[in-house]
Amino acid sequence: MRCIIRPLRAVAVKCSIAYSRGLDFAPVAKAHASRFFLSLVGGGGISGRSSIGSEDLKTLKDFLFRY
Repeated sequence: MRCIIRPLRAVAVKCSIAYSRGLDFAPVAKAHASRFFLSLVGGGGISGRSSIGSEDLKTLKDFLFRY
């Protein structure tokens, strides 16, 4: 059996949100975020006219980033 030793590698996540808002991702409960997600999906999506406001959209993005 041959053992190959590999150097440790870093794992990173690229997030383009940093270009449009601050990086203050707050902890959000799954149940709280799911209401906004269902409203967004049922309201035509992000590109369509959604039924959630900017603060609710920030809450949803906070949950999705920390998930």
